[in-house]
Amino acid sequence: MVAEGAHMQGLIGVKKAQLFLESTTFITLPWNVCENQNQTRFLRLDKEIKHFDLAGYFLGERRPPLAVENKAYNHVGSQAEDYTEYLANAYSITARACEDGADDEREFMWLTTHPFAQGKWPRLRSPEEIAAALERHPDALAGRQIDSDLLQLVSGRLWLIPLHDRHTELVLDRSELFKIHETLKRKGF
Repeated sequence: MVAEGAHMQGLIGVKKAQLFLESTTFITLPWNVCENQNQTRFLRLDKEIKHFDLAGYFLGERRPPLAVENKAYNHVGSQAEDYTEYLANAYSITARACEDGADDEREFMWLTTHPFAQGKWPRLRSPEEIAAALERHPDALAGRQIDSDLLQLVSGRLWLIPLHDRHTELVLDRSELFKIHETLKRKGF
């Protein structure tokens, strides 16, 4: 029962994150890990599959795909370590795609309802933090050396967003969002 309650709380957090991000009108997230596992899974260099909470893409001319990890915490907990693993995964997934000649320019977003690592906050997306994450999670490299150009590439594809519960009070509802998309034509209609 405890696990089920935690799962339900996580799903509520994912839905809030989806609502907030889609309300920006720059992102669409049609897939979540609970309902669309195949669309939210990504392959690392070591052939391990990692799931993200949400997947979709940015809207507009460029339309890069997006993988979102959402942390709906009411305390810091193990979030700093979880974030370190997320950085290693983002690097490994990107390296795998580049190695396979299939880099789709995927971006990675971390949303959190509780700040963490505040002393390092301005550097949490840096190549140095990604390299440190890979040193802590060497399995993500699958025996390969860290590539400084790839560190730079991944760093430029990372997002880090604090999301307070009250942010959802500022979002457009679905009917408003549909009207805005008709006007902006970001979705192509």
